[in-house]
Amino acid sequence: MHPNGRIDSGSYPVTRNEARSYFIRLPDDANKFRTTWEAFDKEQDQKHVYSFSRQSRPHKGLWIFQDVLTSRRNEIYGYKSTFTVYFDAGRGLVEKVEGAYSQNYRVKSKGTGLIKLKAVGKEDMEFVNRLAADTDTYFNASNDYRELLSALAHHPNSLDAKLTEAKNVLLSAKDRISHPIVMEQLDKYLTWHEERIDYLKERAGEQSVVLNQPSPSWETTDFKGRTYSIESLRGKVVLLDFWYRGCGWCIRAMPQVKEIAAYFENQDVTVLGMNTDRDPNNAEFVIKKMGLNYPNLKARNIPKKYGVRGYPTLIVIDQDGIVSNFHVGYSPDLRDKVISSVEKLLKTKPN
Repeated sequence: MHPNGRIDSGSYPVTRNEARSYFIRLPDDANKFRTTWEAFDKEQDQKHVYSFSRQSRPHKGLWIFQDVLTSRRNEIYGYKSTFTVYFDAGRGLVEKVEGAYSQNYRVKSKGTGLIKLKAVGKEDMEFVNRLAADTDTYFNASNDYRELLSALAHHPNSLDAKLTEAKNVLLSAKDRISHPIVMEQLDKYLTWHEERIDYLKERAGEQSVVLNQPSPSWETTDFKGRTYSIESLRGKVVLLDFWYRGCGWCIRAMPQVKEIAAYFENQDVTVLGMNTDRDPNNAEFVIKKMGLNYPNLKARNIPKKYGVRGYPTLIVIDQDGIVSNFHVGYSPDLRDKVISSVEKLLKTKPN
């Protein structure tokens, strides 16, 4: 965090960066205090609209800010959230944060939350450096662990060994961590691993059946009635992005999928959204709201053909119609991973 409130998340996969709502970045122009100022969070694909509350009492050292979050994802789910931040200028600390939210898609709900500063302490640089080193160790191990899980389907005959290898990555990190807060997070990660072993093996087993095999046959239409089939796309690299409106991670991944489609626009690569919503209105609403720049198909009966269980799932099919790779779930570097795997196919199997 920088002195003016700017926050860098680095290369870490930050899933909920609410720090931008708790620690308000002040505007460069002081006149903005009379209106609003904005900050865009690319990783979260959302905009923060800040304002300075008239209830503030600067002469007494109390500054009150409001942050209203807006994003296409929030609009899709009818979600609204607001944070009110109370800043003690005398101590230079956030005193409390009040949150309020509401949602009207699928489940209608609303609620409030409160975070209060309970205590203030000081730590020496040794503590800070140890925390920084342990945090780096944790996130690096997390990245390596996820990479191993993403490749499970490529090793159908050694799933147990690969899962043990993945677990050992976390255990090795634990041996190098001493900070109790980071240790607690790593222990939760290890517990999650144990609880998900059966699911991970089942998912990898289903994927391995189609991986490196000819793609299952299918034919369907897009939402304008045009017909598509996997056979008609032979000779191109095909990317199938399986999604549905109720999948928040699917929506969050779409800006990266759009970037992938734009990157390969003039090459022998076809990007297709594979929607599984029962109600086509849901799909069409998302397509329009997200401004998707690639065709989206009605694909309710297709996921099982590929063993798709988690969403989003992006499948890469090579020019010969062979299933080349699976990318399951959201990640901040999904775009780069997919582009890399597609470019390898374009180089090794040029037309």
